[in-house]
Amino acid sequence: MDSRKTKTKQSRKPAVIHGMEEDQVIQAFETLAMTLNIEVRYEKGDFRSAMCRVGEENLIILQKDADPIKKINVFAKEFSNIKLDDIYVVPALKSIIQEAKDNENSVPEEK
Repeated sequence: MDSRKTKTKQSRKPAVIHGMEEDQVIQAFETLAMTLNIEVRYEKGDFRSAMCRVGEENLIILQKDADPIKKINVFAKEFSNIKLDDIYVVPALKSIIQEAKDNENSVPEEK
């Protein structure tokens, strides 16, 4: 018999952010992107996840293997730069986007 131990990938409990699980937040951001005609792509590679424009098309490109919290942070940062007053945004997303906006506008303290 083989006495080697197999490594199992440890699963972690998804974080709850403003009352929604990580996957729900990501799905809600994807829906918001679709509403705004922004394509979301998950790609492999060594790059910084962000929103960009290719021709007439707006894209949010995310690293496929990134941690869900990192994906949420990218969505929040990118949507914090878009005027969303005229469309319905899930309240939890509004809070996450506002936090990103507040963090972006805060001045780091000098040491």
